[in-house]
Amino acid sequence: MNSTITNNSSSIKNEKNEENKEINHISKSLHFSEEVDINIFAYSVEDGYNYKAYVDGFNQYSRKNNLDIKVELNLMTKIILHIPQTWDELIETSKEIIEKEKALNNTDLVGYNSFIIRSKNKNFSKEIELNVLAYTVDDGIAVKTYIDGFNQYAKDNNIDINAVLNIMTGKKFIESFDNHYFMIESLLKKKNNKYDIYFYDITYIKNYSPYLLDLKDLIPKEHLSMFDENILSQMCYYEDELPSTICLSTLYSNKVLLDKYNKRIPKTWDELIETSKEIIEKEKKLNNTGLVGYNGFMYDADFGLCSIYEFIYSCRESYNAPFPELTSETTVNALKLLKKVKTEV
Repeated sequence: MNSTITNNSSSIKNEKNEENKEINHISKSLHFSEEVDINIFAYSVEDGYNYKAYVDGFNQYSRKNNLDIKVELNLMTKIILHIPQTWDELIETSKEIIEKEKALNNTDLVGYNSFIIRSKNKNFSKEIELNVLAYTVDDGIAVKTYIDGFNQYAKDNNIDINAVLNIMTGKKFIESFDNHYFMIESLLKKKNNKYDIYFYDITYIKNYSPYLLDLKDLIPKEHLSMFDENILSQMCYYEDELPSTICLSTLYSNKVLLDKYNKRIPKTWDELIETSKEIIEKEKKLNNTGLVGYNGFMYDADFGLCSIYEFIYSCRESYNAPFPELTSETTVNALKLLKKVKTEV
């Protein structure tokens, strides 16, 4: 008796194991997520074989890769047994079909669509995509303006070129700026074709110029004549190469504090020193100890030299005078004045 019970129990266990194996086998081959149905509508004058091939191919791929997406093709067909071979035949055939269809309340048929109107306003050539790389410490509004303006111009004139802007930003200005410089230089040296246009600071025009294209034959002389020749000749050229933009620095004044103490915006460096000293001393008495009299944007990096050069240029002998030689007395006096600003303000 005990032996029979044991055998039956063993038989039941074997059956259960087989069932579990079958369930596991089925569950591995099934996805229980909800299948997505995509409905497609197509019209064909034939049997729609080309559309069916696309849809069947996708559904086969979807099944193999367990994508849970199924495409349903809704095909509208109308078999044309004979295609007109001449314009006269097209006219006669179209007239006959249109009249018969009108009797069936189908009044929207067009006998001949030349596609002329639409083709006037559309260029069917393949659109060229230009990848643009730029670095900015703000939201990049200046560079975006260039790109948006170009894309609008291309669209308005059917040029079929689209510029895609890639912006690098950084919170730590010095570190990110240097990283941006080295990254661009590395891409240019390796002749990497990832980007077509680079927006860079004119500080590095000497480093980048060997890798850039010569655009002399592409830019009209009338275009360059719009800009101040003094600025172009003194600040922007390197071996006849021009940058895409000119970087300008501006000295901002705290109008609130100037008005508070009835002071005008300083017009000379000596006036800036005197005004700043007076305001700082008076604000200290009000426990405002965080004021900076002059922020020259001069930090320990290559880009910081720009501010020093700008300071020297501001000390030139006259408004129309060129940039002074670095060994000149004008430059020496400018650096002494810069030290005075740093010491007293």
